[in-house]
Amino acid sequence: MPNISDEFRDALKEAVAEVFTDHSDFMSHQATHEEHHKWISLQIERERTREEFRRGLLAKSLPGIVWSLLAAGATTFYHAFKDHWK
Repeated sequence: MPNISDEFRDALKEAVAEVFTDHSDFMSHQATHEEHHKWISLQIERERTREEFRRGLLAKSLPGIVWSLLAAGATTFYHAFKDHWK
């Protein structure tokens, strides 16, 4: 078996430990990266839901507003016509 000096052995252990430490930092970065992608996906879904709600609300409210304006206009016209021709 080759004779390995203690200095070389210690340097090798430090290098291996450094590689594994850097790898664990990479793994924590990957986890953070995955959480970030999950958060972005949730925000996209939230905006999609908001847009669907807004469109649905507009689709249901707009006809009601138009009918209310027509009824108010017709009532105003009726009373003005009735009072004018008395």
